[in-house]
Amino acid sequence: MGKNKCKISACLIVKNEGKLIERCLRSVNRLADEVIVVDTGSIDNTIDLAAGLGARTYTFPWKDDFSAARNYSLSKATGNWVIWLDADDVISPADARKIRKLAEKAPRKADGFMLPYFLGQNGKGKYTSKLYRLRIFRNGKNISFRYPIHEILGIGSLHTEYSDKAGICHMPPAGKKHSVRNLRILIASLLLPQYKNDLHLLFHLGKEYQAFGETEKAIEIYKRCLKLSRLPSQKFLFNNRIASCFESMAKPGKMLKHAYMAFKADPSLPDSYIKISKYFNYKKNIKSASFWRDIAYALPHKLSPDVMRIASL
Repeated sequence: MGKNKCKISACLIVKNEGKLIERCLRSVNRLADEVIVVDTGSIDNTIDLAAGLGARTYTFPWKDDFSAARNYSLSKATGNWVIWLDADDVISPADARKIRKLAEKAPRKADGFMLPYFLGQNGKGKYTSKLYRLRIFRNGKNISFRYPIHEILGIGSLHTEYSDKAGICHMPPAGKKHSVRNLRILIASLLLPQYKNDLHLLFHLGKEYQAFGETEKAIEIYKRCLKLSRLPSQKFLFNNRIASCFESMAKPGKMLKHAYMAFKADPSLPDSYIKISKYFNYKKNIKSASFWRDIAYALPHKLSPDVMRIASL
Protein backbone atom coordinates (compact mmCIF):
# COMPACT_ATOMS: atom_id res chain seq x y z
CA MET A 1 0.00 0.00 0.00
CA GLY A 2 2.94 2.32 0.36
CA LYS A 3 3.92 4.46 3.31
CA ASN A 4 0.56 6.21 3.49
CA LYS A 5 -1.28 2.87 3.86
CA CYS A 6 -4.00 4.06 1.53
CA LYS A 7 -5.23 1.69 -1.15
CA ILE A 8 -8.22 2.89 -3.15
CA SER A 9 -10.52 0.55 -5.08
CA ALA A 10 -12.70 2.03 -7.83
CA CYS A 11 -15.89 0.05 -8.44
CA LEU A 12 -18.06 0.30 -11.55
CA ILE A 13 -21.00 -1.64 -12.97
CA VAL A 14 -21.36 -1.44 -16.76
CA LYS A 15 -23.28 -2.68 -19.76
CA ASN A 16 -22.44 -1.83 -23.38
CA GLU A 17 -20.27 1.14 -22.43
CA GLY A 18 -17.60 0.63 -25.08
CA LYS A 19 -17.82 4.26 -26.17
CA LEU A 20 -17.32 5.64 -22.66
CA ILE A 21 -15.39 3.14 -20.56
CA GLU A 22 -11.93 4.19 -21.72
CA ARG A 23 -12.51 7.86 -20.87
CA CYS A 24 -13.78 6.96 -17.41
CA LEU A 25 -11.05 4.44 -16.58
CA ARG A 26 -8.23 6.70 -17.75
CA SER A 27 -9.54 9.38 -15.41
CA VAL A 28 -9.93 7.04 -12.43
CA ASN A 29 -6.56 5.32 -12.98
CA ARG A 30 -4.94 8.52 -11.72
CA LEU A 31 -6.69 7.97 -8.40
CA ALA A 32 -7.27 4.27 -7.79
CA ASP A 33 -4.84 1.46 -6.98
CA GLU A 34 -7.26 -1.08 -8.42
CA VAL A 35 -10.27 -0.81 -10.69
CA ILE A 36 -13.12 -3.31 -10.53
CA VAL A 37 -15.52 -3.46 -13.46
CA VAL A 38 -18.62 -5.63 -13.13
CA ASP A 39 -20.37 -6.27 -16.43
CA THR A 40 -24.11 -7.00 -16.39
CA GLY A 41 -24.52 -8.29 -19.92
CA SER A 42 -22.54 -6.33 -22.52
CA ILE A 43 -22.59 -7.45 -26.13
CA ASP A 44 -19.97 -4.90 -27.23
CA ASN A 45 -16.26 -4.63 -26.41
CA THR A 46 -16.70 -3.05 -22.95
CA ILE A 47 -15.02 -5.88 -21.03
CA ASP A 48 -12.06 -6.17 -23.42
CA LEU A 49 -11.44 -2.43 -23.22
CA ALA A 50 -11.65 -2.44 -19.42
CA ALA A 51 -9.29 -5.39 -19.10
CA GLY A 52 -6.88 -3.76 -21.52
CA LEU A 53 -6.73 -0.73 -19.25
CA GLY A 54 -5.83 -2.87 -16.24
CA ALA A 55 -9.24 -3.33 -14.63
CA ARG A 56 -10.22 -6.51 -12.85
CA THR A 57 -13.36 -7.63 -14.67
CA TYR A 58 -16.29 -9.75 -13.50
CA THR A 59 -19.71 -10.66 -14.83
CA PHE A 60 -22.94 -10.49 -12.85
CA PRO A 61 -26.32 -11.66 -14.18
CA TRP A 62 -28.68 -8.70 -14.54
CA LYS A 63 -31.81 -8.98 -12.40
CA ASP A 64 -33.32 -5.49 -12.60
CA ASP A 65 -31.51 -4.55 -9.40
CA PHE A 66 -28.72 -1.97 -9.50
CA SER A 67 -27.94 -2.38 -5.80
CA ALA A 68 -27.34 -6.11 -6.19
CA ALA A 69 -24.81 -5.46 -8.96
CA ARG A 70 -23.14 -2.60 -7.10
CA ASN A 71 -22.87 -4.60 -3.89
CA TYR A 72 -21.26 -7.42 -5.86
CA SER A 73 -18.67 -4.93 -7.13
CA LEU A 74 -18.01 -3.76 -3.57
CA SER A 75 -17.45 -7.38 -2.48
CA LYS A 76 -14.50 -7.58 -4.90
CA ALA A 77 -12.73 -4.49 -3.54
CA THR A 78 -9.50 -5.16 -1.64
CA GLY A 79 -8.59 -1.55 -0.89
CA ASN A 80 -9.17 0.11 2.46
CA TRP A 81 -11.05 2.88 0.62
CA VAL A 82 -13.69 2.48 -2.10
CA ILE A 83 -14.88 4.99 -4.69
CA TRP A 84 -17.83 4.12 -6.94
CA LEU A 85 -18.55 5.48 -10.39
CA ASP A 86 -20.56 5.05 -13.56
CA ALA A 87 -19.01 4.70 -16.99
CA ASP A 88 -20.19 8.19 -17.94
CA ASP A 89 -18.45 9.77 -14.94
CA VAL A 90 -15.12 11.58 -15.29
CA ILE A 91 -12.63 12.84 -12.72
CA SER A 92 -10.19 15.57 -13.73
CA PRO A 93 -6.47 15.00 -13.04
CA ALA A 94 -6.46 17.77 -10.41
CA ASP A 95 -9.55 16.39 -8.67
CA ALA A 96 -8.16 12.84 -8.78
CA ARG A 97 -5.11 14.03 -6.84
CA LYS A 98 -7.30 15.92 -4.36
CA ILE A 99 -9.64 12.99 -3.75
CA ARG A 100 -6.68 10.70 -3.13
CA LYS A 101 -5.20 13.19 -0.67
CA LEU A 102 -8.61 13.41 1.02
CA ALA A 103 -8.49 9.66 1.73
CA GLU A 104 -4.82 9.67 2.70
CA LYS A 105 -5.28 12.43 5.26
CA ALA A 106 -8.78 11.51 6.45
CA PRO A 107 -9.34 11.87 10.20
CA ARG A 108 -9.98 8.58 11.95
CA LYS A 109 -13.58 9.49 12.69
CA ALA A 110 -14.38 9.98 8.97
CA ASP A 111 -15.94 6.87 7.44
CA GLY A 112 -16.54 8.55 4.09
CA PHE A 113 -16.86 11.80 2.17
CA MET A 114 -19.83 13.40 0.43
CA LEU A 115 -18.40 14.83 -2.79
CA PRO A 116 -19.94 17.22 -5.32
CA TYR A 117 -21.46 15.47 -8.32
CA PHE A 118 -21.70 17.91 -11.23
CA LEU A 119 -24.66 17.55 -13.56
CA GLY A 120 -26.23 19.29 -16.53
CA GLN A 121 -24.16 21.36 -18.93
CA ASN A 122 -25.17 24.56 -20.68
CA GLY A 123 -24.23 25.54 -24.22
CA LYS A 124 -20.80 26.69 -23.05
CA GLY A 125 -19.96 23.34 -21.45
CA LYS A 126 -20.31 24.63 -17.89
CA TYR A 127 -22.15 22.59 -15.29
CA THR A 128 -25.43 24.10 -14.15
CA SER A 129 -26.18 21.99 -11.06
CA LYS A 130 -24.63 19.75 -8.49
CA LEU A 131 -25.59 17.50 -5.65
CA TYR A 132 -23.64 15.74 -2.95
CA ARG A 133 -23.20 11.99 -2.84
CA LEU A 134 -21.24 9.62 -0.67
CA ARG A 135 -18.74 8.58 -3.33
CA ILE A 136 -15.66 7.50 -1.37
CA PHE A 137 -15.72 5.57 1.90
CA ARG A 138 -13.73 3.19 4.05
CA ASN A 139 -14.00 -0.47 3.08
CA GLY A 140 -15.13 -2.96 5.72
CA LYS A 141 -17.71 -0.66 7.35
CA ASN A 142 -20.70 -2.71 6.14
CA ILE A 143 -21.67 0.10 3.78
CA SER A 144 -23.93 -1.20 1.02
CA PHE A 145 -26.39 -0.01 -1.60
CA ARG A 146 -30.13 -0.28 -1.28
CA TYR A 147 -33.08 0.12 -3.67
CA PRO A 148 -33.31 -1.75 -6.99
CA ILE A 149 -32.99 1.54 -8.90
CA HIS A 150 -31.79 5.05 -8.06
CA GLU A 151 -29.75 3.21 -5.51
CA ILE A 152 -28.27 4.95 -2.50
CA LEU A 153 -25.73 3.92 0.09
CA GLY A 154 -27.14 2.99 3.48
CA ILE A 155 -24.77 4.58 5.96
CA GLY A 156 -26.68 4.20 9.22
CA SER A 157 -24.74 5.76 12.08
CA LEU A 158 -21.46 6.03 10.17
CA HIS A 159 -19.70 9.39 10.24
CA THR A 160 -19.54 11.10 6.85
CA GLU A 161 -18.13 14.51 6.04
CA TYR A 162 -18.79 16.96 3.20
CA SER A 163 -15.92 18.14 1.04
CA ASP A 164 -15.85 20.75 -1.73
CA LYS A 165 -12.17 20.18 -2.47
CA ALA A 166 -12.86 17.93 -5.47
CA GLY A 167 -15.78 16.44 -7.34
CA ILE A 168 -16.94 14.03 -10.03
CA CYS A 169 -18.39 15.12 -13.38
CA HIS A 170 -21.32 13.33 -15.01
CA MET A 171 -20.82 13.35 -18.79
CA PRO A 172 -23.41 11.13 -20.50
CA PRO A 173 -23.62 11.06 -24.30
CA ALA A 174 -26.29 13.20 -25.90
CA GLY A 175 -29.67 11.53 -26.07
CA LYS A 176 -28.90 8.77 -23.56
CA LYS A 177 -32.22 7.80 -21.91
CA HIS A 178 -33.41 4.87 -19.85
CA SER A 179 -36.96 5.95 -19.03
CA VAL A 180 -38.67 2.73 -20.22
CA ARG A 181 -36.31 0.56 -18.18
CA ASN A 182 -36.49 2.86 -15.18
CA LEU A 183 -40.29 2.97 -15.22
CA ARG A 184 -40.48 -0.82 -15.37
CA ILE A 185 -38.18 -1.29 -12.38
CA LEU A 186 -39.77 1.49 -10.34
CA ILE A 187 -43.32 0.23 -10.85
CA ALA A 188 -42.30 -3.35 -10.03
CA SER A 189 -40.38 -2.23 -6.93
CA LEU A 190 -43.28 -0.21 -5.54
CA LEU A 191 -45.44 -3.35 -5.69
CA LEU A 192 -43.12 -5.05 -3.20
CA PRO A 193 -44.25 -4.89 0.46
CA GLN A 194 -40.98 -3.36 1.68
CA TYR A 195 -41.24 -0.44 -0.75
CA LYS A 196 -44.95 0.36 -0.55
CA ASN A 197 -45.32 4.14 -0.19
CA ASP A 198 -41.53 4.59 -0.21
CA LEU A 199 -40.92 8.30 -0.81
CA HIS A 200 -37.55 7.77 -2.50
CA LEU A 201 -38.97 5.46 -5.17
CA LEU A 202 -42.21 7.38 -5.54
CA PHE A 203 -40.32 10.62 -6.15
CA HIS A 204 -38.21 9.01 -8.85
CA LEU A 205 -41.32 7.50 -10.42
CA GLY A 206 -42.75 11.02 -10.63
CA LYS A 207 -39.53 12.25 -12.21
CA GLU A 208 -39.63 9.48 -14.81
CA TYR A 209 -43.24 10.28 -15.74
CA GLN A 210 -42.27 13.95 -15.96
CA ALA A 211 -39.30 13.17 -18.21
CA PHE A 212 -41.56 10.98 -20.36
CA GLY A 213 -43.96 13.89 -20.84
CA GLU A 214 -46.69 12.15 -18.85
CA THR A 215 -47.13 15.26 -16.76
CA GLU A 216 -50.52 14.51 -15.24
CA LYS A 217 -49.26 11.14 -13.98
CA ALA A 218 -46.22 12.92 -12.54
CA ILE A 219 -48.43 15.41 -10.68
CA GLU A 220 -50.51 12.54 -9.29
CA ILE A 221 -47.38 10.84 -7.94
CA TYR A 222 -45.93 14.06 -6.49
CA LYS A 223 -49.23 14.79 -4.73
CA ARG A 224 -49.12 11.29 -3.29
CA CYS A 225 -45.64 12.08 -2.04
CA LEU A 226 -46.92 15.29 -0.47
CA LYS A 227 -49.51 13.37 1.56
CA LEU A 228 -46.77 11.07 2.87
CA SER A 229 -44.21 13.81 3.55
CA ARG A 230 -43.44 15.09 7.01
CA LEU A 231 -40.32 17.23 6.65
CA PRO A 232 -40.27 20.82 5.30
CA SER A 233 -37.53 19.82 2.86
CA GLN A 234 -39.81 17.12 1.44
CA LYS A 235 -42.78 19.48 1.16
CA PHE A 236 -40.54 21.97 -0.62
CA LEU A 237 -39.29 19.36 -3.06
CA PHE A 238 -42.66 17.93 -4.03
CA ASN A 239 -44.40 21.30 -4.32
CA ASN A 240 -41.52 22.60 -6.40
CA ARG A 241 -41.85 19.63 -8.75
CA ILE A 242 -45.61 20.04 -9.05
CA ALA A 243 -45.09 23.72 -9.85
CA SER A 244 -42.66 22.73 -12.61
CA CYS A 245 -45.23 20.37 -14.06
CA PHE A 246 -47.92 23.04 -14.16
CA GLU A 247 -45.41 25.44 -15.71
CA SER A 248 -44.80 22.98 -18.55
CA MET A 249 -48.58 22.65 -18.98
CA ALA A 250 -48.92 26.47 -19.28
CA LYS A 251 -51.07 26.67 -16.15
CA PRO A 252 -49.47 29.63 -14.36
CA GLY A 253 -52.13 29.91 -11.66
CA LYS A 254 -51.58 26.36 -10.46
CA MET A 255 -47.84 26.82 -10.84
CA LEU A 256 -48.03 29.85 -8.54
CA LYS A 257 -50.09 27.96 -5.95
CA HIS A 258 -47.49 25.23 -5.53
CA ALA A 259 -44.52 27.57 -5.90
CA TYR A 260 -45.93 29.55 -2.97
CA MET A 261 -46.43 26.34 -0.97
CA ALA A 262 -42.79 25.47 -1.68
CA PHE A 263 -41.77 28.97 -0.59
CA LYS A 264 -43.64 28.56 2.71
CA ALA A 265 -41.99 25.15 3.29
CA ASP A 266 -38.48 26.58 2.90
CA PRO A 267 -38.03 30.29 2.08
CA SER A 268 -34.24 29.93 2.12
CA LEU A 269 -34.13 28.18 -1.27
CA PRO A 270 -34.29 30.11 -4.57
CA ASP A 271 -36.35 27.74 -6.72
CA SER A 272 -39.79 28.90 -5.58
CA TYR A 273 -38.86 32.58 -5.96
CA ILE A 274 -37.91 31.94 -9.58
CA LYS A 275 -41.24 30.27 -10.32
CA ILE A 276 -43.17 33.09 -8.63
CA SER A 277 -41.16 35.54 -10.73
CA LYS A 278 -42.11 33.58 -13.87
CA TYR A 279 -45.77 33.85 -12.91
CA PHE A 280 -45.57 37.64 -12.75
CA ASN A 281 -43.66 37.69 -16.03
CA TYR A 282 -46.51 35.73 -17.55
CA LYS A 283 -48.92 38.35 -16.19
CA LYS A 284 -46.64 41.08 -17.61
CA ASN A 285 -46.14 42.49 -14.12
CA ILE A 286 -42.47 43.25 -14.64
CA LYS A 287 -42.03 45.07 -11.33
CA SER A 288 -43.23 42.09 -9.25
CA ALA A 289 -41.34 39.64 -11.46
CA SER A 290 -38.11 41.58 -10.88
CA PHE A 291 -38.79 41.76 -7.15
CA TRP A 292 -39.03 37.96 -6.75
CA ARG A 293 -36.15 37.30 -9.15
CA ASP A 294 -33.86 39.73 -7.33
CA ILE A 295 -34.60 38.05 -3.99
CA ALA A 296 -33.70 34.67 -5.51
CA TYR A 297 -30.33 35.93 -6.70
CA ALA A 298 -29.67 37.75 -3.42
CA LEU A 299 -30.12 34.61 -1.32
CA PRO A 300 -26.92 33.03 0.01
CA HIS A 301 -26.00 30.20 -2.33
CA LYS A 302 -27.59 27.07 -0.96
CA LEU A 303 -28.32 23.71 -2.50
CA SER A 304 -31.96 22.74 -2.77
CA PRO A 305 -32.97 19.08 -2.71
CA ASP A 306 -33.90 19.20 -6.37
CA VAL A 307 -32.79 22.20 -8.45
CA MET A 308 -29.36 22.94 -7.08
CA ARG A 309 -28.44 26.10 -8.93
CA ILE A 310 -30.33 28.70 -10.91
CA ALA A 311 -29.10 28.28 -14.46
CA SER A 312 -31.25 30.92 -16.10
CA LEU A 313 -34.74 32.37 -16.18
